[in-house]
Amino acid sequence: MKKSIVSIVKSPKNPKDEDIRLAVRKAVDLIGGMKKFVKPGSKVLVKPNMCSIALPDEPRPTTEPHVTAAVIELAFEAGAEDVYVAEGAGIGCDTDKVYDTTGTRKLAEAAGGRVIDVKDGEFVEVENPKGMKMKRFEVAEIAWKCDVRINVPMLKIELPTTISVALKNWASVLSDKSKLELLHHRGAFWTYSDLLGVVKQDLVVVDGIIPYVRYPGETKEIDVIMAGNDPVAIDAVSAKILGFDPMEIHQTRIAAERGLGNANLDQIEIRGNPLDSVTTRLYIPPAYVSELVLDSRFKDIGFVDGLPCSGCVQAVLFTWEMNFEKPWGKPELLKYIKDLTIVLGPQAEVPQDAKNVLIVGSCAKHLKDRGEFAYGCVPYSADIFKAIKRIYGLK
Repeated sequence: MKKSIVSIVKSPKNPKDEDIRLAVRKAVDLIGGMKKFVKPGSKVLVKPNMCSIALPDEPRPTTEPHVTAAVIELAFEAGAEDVYVAEGAGIGCDTDKVYDTTGTRKLAEAAGGRVIDVKDGEFVEVENPKGMKMKRFEVAEIAWKCDVRINVPMLKIELPTTISVALKNWASVLSDKSKLELLHHRGAFWTYSDLLGVVKQDLVVVDGIIPYVRYPGETKEIDVIMAGNDPVAIDAVSAKILGFDPMEIHQTRIAAERGLGNANLDQIEIRGNPLDSVTTRLYIPPAYVSELVLDSRFKDIGFVDGLPCSGCVQAVLFTWEMNFEKPWGKPELLKYIKDLTIVLGPQAEVPQDAKNVLIVGSCAKHLKDRGEFAYGCVPYSADIFKAIKRIYGLK
């Protein structure tokens, strides 16, 4: 496979609107310019990350709207006939509300884009005979029919996939039904690349101005914009910037092993600012059950370590964060959770004296009759939470 090209552009600290626009333009120019990707008369999809709304005291988990607007403007300059800004927020989230509260709708429409909630549109069934876990997807019709698809993710550390950049952000071109199967039922780390193999990303422009960390809400301004046309290489470079070995990130490694892009940094040409000049170190999500054992929130919970992957470990932490710690959760239910045993991993066995047993993840399905089972790879946090409530008869 030939080398991939990823550009890195450092903007001024606390960048203003014009600083961001210039950084986006430079990043795209360094890989050949927008006219390399957008031809006159093209219909262009721009896919930002509009996953959810942040609380007032939390960092934003969404693409900086000025980055999205800058990409739209460049597409029109290159001759695009129409530019559609399309996104479907996380399952249960209101996409239109996220567009409005972040200011994305206002700036995107001012730049000439047509803002769309893909959940309100039609979906087409697309087949991928080479898929490992999913061979059929329900893809937003607008994403499928556009001539050019531009992914505009935010640089994030996210649970339960460790990072969320080009591969994970692309999942929102799917229906909620396919998204649930993709992310939580069939095997997310494989199905991200199944999707990549059938719905191409022509260009990726990454908002790395202030990377977001899902937990514990840490941020660190690094003022970076990246661009490239290999989403696997984008994720590999992103991982390195955030302090990880790219091959530690399951979905990145698997996509590279399947020949869908380069994750080996030696096979990626960096243009613009050197990679070493922008690397940082933020919160590292847990990868092992032993790390949950040492977490004070789980001091009264027993764990059975059957050597799970980091996905299920992080899914447990994510469940606690979303359902017991956030204002919209039910922290009052914690008082009922006594003598809970959480079983994870393919090599686990349920102790004979265990009382309230939660079995997490498809790799432990051989134990599903020994307790309440949260199915998935990785399990959806809502499914883990429902299983806990069933154990204790809670509503």
